[in-house]
Amino acid sequence: KYAIPPSAAAQTWVVAISILLDEVSHWQDRLRSQASNLHSSIDRKQMMDIMDETDVSHDVVSQYVHAVDLLACRRCEKVNEGAGLPARRKHHSLSVDLKIGEWDFNAIEVDQQRHGHVLQVVGFELLRPFIFFPTETLTAFLEKVESRYDASNPYHSHMHAADMCNSFFYLVTKCGLWRKCELPEVCHAAMLIAALGHDIGHFGRTNMFLITERHELAITYNDRSIMESFHASS
Repeated sequence: KYAIPPSAAAQTWVVAISILLDEVSHWQDRLRSQASNLHSSIDRKQMMDIMDETDVSHDVVSQYVHAVDLLACRRCEKVNEGAGLPARRKHHSLSVDLKIGEWDFNAIEVDQQRHGHVLQVVGFELLRPFIFFPTETLTAFLEKVESRYDASNPYHSHMHAADMCNSFFYLVTKCGLWRKCELPEVCHAAMLIAALGHDIGHFGRTNMFLITERHELAITYNDRSIMESFHASS
């Protein structure tokens, strides 16, 4: 956000949010379809118990959509249990003062406040709800990831990684995509880790530059997605 002209950034996010809204609409249609189909297949008492837990006061279809959504979440929990994965830590709240998890989070300011360790701060706040990460292991991992970024890089630095990870988290949670997708918690954690490390080791050169210069990385990755492959392998 801090290296792209405001007009270009606005257009980029308009397109991104438009795509996400289309995806949400698609999921809503699917849920409504599931709601009508599951009326006869789901145990009536189970469905009524779930509806009793909600505050939905709309029509019957809306109640069923909400109930099916809750069932999907419960099935996801069962998937986690079946894979030997514990649930998330409950009653976890993100750092309000630093605005982590919000759209107006400022990675540059937080990095200055936290003595150059914004990636560690964001990573810890977003990943610590997953109880399959031991605290000591998580902190050591985040320290290692941040150290692999070049802080002198004017754009692809640890600040960019923290900013991108926070923006990704905001979009998928506020749009309800995570809540509507039946994915194990380990997949949610993997997405956040991928966001934190998506530009790890970046040294400020483009793929075309590396190809033109016949850089060793261009040779290693056969001129295809050079930097992306390099980040993934790092």
